[in-house]
Amino acid sequence: MAGDREAPPQRAARPHIVPPAPGWRMDARGRPEGWPVLDDVDGALGLTLWRALRAVWTWVDTPPDRRGGLSQEPTREVRERLAYAAIEAPELADAFGTFALLARAADVLNGAQLAEACHAVHNWAEGRGITETAVHFAEAAAHADEEDASRANVAGRTCRRAALNERSAAWYVRAFRLSVRAHNRVEAIRALLGYGALLTELGRHREARVVFQRAARRAERTGRRRQAAEAYHDLLTIAAEIGTIPEAAAHLRQAIRLYPLRHPALPALAHDWAWLLVRLHHYSAALPLLDLATTGTPRPAVETVMLATLARAAAGAGQVARFEEVEGRVLRLAGLHDEFAPAAFIHLAEAARAFRDWSKAERYANAAREAAQRREHALVLSDSVVLLARIALREPSPREELVPEPELVRGLTRRLAARLRKWKDIESS
Repeated sequence: MAGDREAPPQRAARPHIVPPAPGWRMDARGRPEGWPVLDDVDGALGLTLWRALRAVWTWVDTPPDRRGGLSQEPTREVRERLAYAAIEAPELADAFGTFALLARAADVLNGAQLAEACHAVHNWAEGRGITETAVHFAEAAAHADEEDASRANVAGRTCRRAALNERSAAWYVRAFRLSVRAHNRVEAIRALLGYGALLTELGRHREARVVFQRAARRAERTGRRRQAAEAYHDLLTIAAEIGTIPEAAAHLRQAIRLYPLRHPALPALAHDWAWLLVRLHHYSAALPLLDLATTGTPRPAVETVMLATLARAAAGAGQVARFEEVEGRVLRLAGLHDEFAPAAFIHLAEAARAFRDWSKAERYANAAREAAQRREHALVLSDSVVLLARIALREPSPREELVPEPELVRGLTRRLAARLRKWKDIESS
């Protein structure tokens, strides 16, 4: 588990000591495990990426003074396959050029050039939801340019999204230490934010809160408003899960103050405040904000959990038709985006429980439990087990409750809705 790794927030006596990068993932024969690339991507493109990945591994593991011996002129078959691959993915043409040079003259390339090519493939794969390929190339980039903290941070984030939690923790630790050594405050804060997000997913909220508070202080002290806003947003997400309305409101005010108007996380900020209201059974108060947040969401994966929260709020408010309309959209997205599937299924289970559809509630709760186990999502796993017990007892879901601090909630909700409308106007213009 990630708890076995050294954590960035701990004030180490020697923070300049950078731990080694995680080794390559190995298959049963002790070879780097890159075969999922062939499963992810078909044809000439998949084979070209697989061969490129193998070439990068070999280059990284070969001492610099011996890399000239890796060079060989590509065969006609390889050149043709590379041409077909470039037709299939023209946005990767520059990366393919670097990989072709790696085959012909491995000793003329430096780590930064190779890392840039790997990073381009990572971005391409991640944008298409091709998770394993994105992970392999993110880690390859971090290995190729081993002193670049930004590459280690990307590897940490990509591993986290793929539920490779130990590897994610190790990359974040390395990114933080590299950043401290290089006096790179932006990447140091980014490592803290990423590690805090990992701790949150593992259900270690108190530890995550310490990390996010440290990130917020670092960011504000150095005038990095955007990163400070992200840290306060992360503190809001913890309060939304285990905190109170006043606690969440304090973090929300700071995030609204610091986020730039065009920041892509504003819909998620609105969702996270609304989720707090849903968790506390203020369903009707959350619905208008969820309606705003779930239109034009930048990332389909994030839209999965946002729509699931909307479905749960609609069910809690007794809006059957609205729930059924949103339910189908959630299921279609959950099948494509595994990252937020655990939370999406738990919301659908609670929604079905609100309508006392016990068989459907049980199916969704079981799906949430299985997805949470697969992704090591401790909080959803615990929630799904408790929910299954309540479903077995036919315990009805909590009824709608009045908001205990209506002026506070209404004021912040209006302010957030106004900011989100401006964001949408800018995005659509």
